[in-house]
Amino acid sequence: MLLVKTECKPSSIHGLGLFAAARILKGDVIWMFEPGLDVVFSEADYDDAPSEAKQFLAKYAWKSKDSKRYILCVDNERFINHSEDPNLCNSFTFYGGEHVVIASRYIEAGEELTVDYNSFEDIEDSTNILFELSNDPRL
Repeated sequence: MLLVKTECKPSSIHGLGLFAAARILKGDVIWMFEPGLDVVFSEADYDDAPSEAKQFLAKYAWKSKDSKRYILCVDNERFINHSEDPNLCNSFTFYGGEHVVIASRYIEAGEELTVDYNSFEDIEDSTNILFELSNDPRL
């Protein structure tokens, strides 16, 4: 669940991005897993899902390196883009079994929020999901 004011708009990084609507201080918690709002899928849930659901999850969910579960954020957090030099970082202080996202530096209003996907996402497995989907004759 997003805990700061944000807005979605076109990004120079990729598609839509999430932008700060007010200044954010270093150390502020930006997002926290919220049971009942954010959705967790096991690998079995993913495997049993129809092709259309897998395609949606491949685009908007991420697979945790730690829990090996798929996390789908139902708010606009899913529009935070990747950067090698992000202004957000993950804190592995667990809430509901997942992490929180905090500001790693001062962020001006209007600045795009970015995070290093490699720090929390099982990228190798996510790549396999995208490969599986691209080779699914039903899509």
